[in-house]
Amino acid sequence: MTTDTDPLYTKEEWKEIEKNGAYCPALFTSLYLNPQSRMSSCCVMDENNNGNLPFIPLKDENGEEPKLSDLLNQDYFKKVRKDALQGIKNPACTHCWKQQANFPDKEYRRGFITKSREFKTSDEIRRSIREDMSVDYSIAKLEHMDVRFSTLCNLRCRSCSGAFSSSWYKEEVEFYKLHHNPVPREVWSKPENFEHGQPFLPGNHSLSVESLKPHLPCIKRIYFAGGEPTMMKEHYEILQFLIDNDRTDVMLTYNINFSQLTSGKYDVIEYWKKFPNIQIGASLDGSHEKAEYIRKGLVWSEVEKNIIRLRKECPHVGFYLSPTTGIMNAYNIVDFHKEWVRKGYINVDEFMINILYGPEYYNVKNLPLHHKEKLTVLYDEHIKWIDETRKGTNFSEEFGEGDYAGTYPSDGRGHTTWGNSAVDFENLKNVMNNTPQDPEWDRLYWKHFWLDESRKEDFFEIFPEYEDLRYIKGLGCKSFHGVQETWDDIYMDHLIRLSRGLDRYREPPEEIEIGS
Repeated sequence: MTTDTDPLYTKEEWKEIEKNGAYCPALFTSLYLNPQSRMSSCCVMDENNNGNLPFIPLKDENGEEPKLSDLLNQDYFKKVRKDALQGIKNPACTHCWKQQANFPDKEYRRGFITKSREFKTSDEIRRSIREDMSVDYSIAKLEHMDVRFSTLCNLRCRSCSGAFSSSWYKEEVEFYKLHHNPVPREVWSKPENFEHGQPFLPGNHSLSVESLKPHLPCIKRIYFAGGEPTMMKEHYEILQFLIDNDRTDVMLTYNINFSQLTSGKYDVIEYWKKFPNIQIGASLDGSHEKAEYIRKGLVWSEVEKNIIRLRKECPHVGFYLSPTTGIMNAYNIVDFHKEWVRKGYINVDEFMINILYGPEYYNVKNLPLHHKEKLTVLYDEHIKWIDETRKGTNFSEEFGEGDYAGTYPSDGRGHTTWGNSAVDFENLKNVMNNTPQDPEWDRLYWKHFWLDESRKEDFFEIFPEYEDLRYIKGLGCKSFHGVQETWDDIYMDHLIRLSRGLDRYREPPEEIEIGS
């Protein structure tokens, strides 16, 4: 057995390992807890098949809550570590290998490498590795935690599901009834049996805050996401522990929907005032009624109140918008960006676009060519606007509509600007124009319009820019009969047939005349 004074790898060997292209510090000093009570080293590990990730048991073999250090040394993690140290790219980290090949600047692994250098944890990791690839956590301390204690959330976003929002549950149960041979409730209601595409029963995480506390005194950064972390009592328990133990120096990063800053007795602003190093990414996908449609349950007037309060009471907090951009908000994203810059809520580069890849039918790559051409012109003009806006050190009077406009320099509010919005719009444009369209994309909207019916909403009323696409409202069912028919002619049993995966090109019933 290796020890701190007799490590498994020499310093020279370790230098070579760090350069082998497969090594990642997260495998040794990072923890990710997902809402389905599974764990890994980061949020993209084994992202395409969560069933492979270790499930966190409620009790260990002694009937006690398992120790986090024991869970992190399960065979699954030891195998991935062994491969990484040998320069083998384990399939569990496929996300990073794809990024490494196509978009190396976006490789998730690189962020962990950067932080390991910043915090000087490399030698601790080297000395902590045992022969069986377990980690001695008395030597290597957990540097990063991404903790998601539940799916508790107040919104039902169109691109989300019950896997990350408890508010989806009742609607998903109703939708799931349309599926052919649905899994019995007694099976899918158990977290360990969870599979995407079926309802997820909201519940608390297997691990408690108590299990994390032994590692919190040495932690360097924590990422909170959800669900909606500002609603979770565990989130506040962690913050209070850090405050009580004089650890307000911990770096806090958030991904939140920014719809509310209070929950019961908790006011997150009062906590944030005590932490000097906070970065908040607000998942807002558009503005006004379009935002309320995309993220069901959002109240736009409350969002604006929240940003004004944050800027007034916590000017030290780094804040940026993180819109997930797809077909629905492809046009509105430009107006949204301009409005918040002009009102002084954000700097022009505090706008970091995430490109929506799923559900597939919302991906911008699938838009018809004439929409892509319009959006290409729109984005090119917007990129010019971004560059012009960025030229000054302060906002000009042109961008001075709000009470707080003109008060924040465009190069950051006492900190480094978070992103480069012009580059993000270029990337969005490139994905839209250079990624092959799914030939079946317009036949996949049956769930989208089922939600419209369920929620008493009208997509084309909120997004009139897509009036020419009204045909997709019934296209998935037209293909059952091979005839043109309106939405009023489509019955729920057609939706049921489609959801059950029946052949959309089957012969039409005899009573229906083709072309009638």
